[in-house]
Amino acid sequence: MKYINLLLVLSLSIYTYSQEGKWTPEEIIHTVYVTNPKFSKDGQKVVWSQRKGLTKEDKFVNQLYLGRLDATGGAKPRVVQLTRSKSSESNPVFSEDGESLYFLSTREKGKKLWKLNLYGGEPEEIHSFENKISAVKRLDNTNLLFIGEEGKTLYDITNEKDNTNIVEDTLHWNPRRIYTFNLKSKEITRITSNAYRINNYAVSENGQSLVYREIRSPDYGVDGNPKPNYVLIDLKANTSKKILQGLQSPTGFKFTREGKGFYFSAETSSDPEWNGSGIRELYYYTFATGNYTKVPLEWENGLAGEYFLNGNGLIVQLANG
Repeated sequence: MKYINLLLVLSLSIYTYSQEGKWTPEEIIHTVYVTNPKFSKDGQKVVWSQRKGLTKEDKFVNQLYLGRLDATGGAKPRVVQLTRSKSSESNPVFSEDGESLYFLSTREKGKKLWKLNLYGGEPEEIHSFENKISAVKRLDNTNLLFIGEEGKTLYDITNEKDNTNIVEDTLHWNPRRIYTFNLKSKEITRITSNAYRINNYAVSENGQSLVYREIRSPDYGVDGNPKPNYVLIDLKANTSKKILQGLQSPTGFKFTREGKGFYFSAETSSDPEWNGSGIRELYYYTFATGNYTKVPLEWENGLAGEYFLNGNGLIVQLANG
């Protein structure tokens, strides 16, 4: 329970900076934002990315922090700042044994994967990628997952010197797919063949199942159409199928520890065609039946923000109004 309490404190930290009067520009700049908290497999450590404003450099950077949750006797978790450079570090992922961190950084053009030993020392460069990567996750003890692009197309190469930025260029909107990276052999393998851009995914702890959201148009954020594809992959059987059709904006996929299904949230509104505002409700998708059911929150206003799996139970933030 203590690691859930710490996570809730982190998620609420941005609201406690200045409670009285108007915020000053300095307060806004130095407000602490915590993102992407991740727990080690044994639940004894949590790492997160924390934003900091650098006044002299006129920019914001993200730095990594580690909390050790193995304190006894009611002692507070021990927290240490892991990175202090003027580059931004993000997307921390624990190694299988929990003794190292893999992460991304803006240092050296942001196309490299780094590793930091939690016993000390400088970050180690693991691999330099041809294209920028994002959304790194651990698949198993030897493989990581990430979202990336295939590389430059013939159109990109032909027009390389053209710096024109075309808004909503649907013709040359290159796909983004999910790949594996083998930490030992450094081999990269594509595991999805989608035609559009994957922007969100989750993988089960046992490495068996993966679910992703595929955005089908660059103007989806404006008019809510066409609707994204939601795809469930069985990584062992190498099969896939579309799921969650008819729901408005499913997101927040979280697999259960035993790998029998996953939780997610979706919007309920009076105007689902155009992604109208509504309340966010919680659902559970069961692999055995291929169906989803609504989780009874017994709260008419639905969810607010994040929710957390805690063993066989859930801890949710509820909307107040």
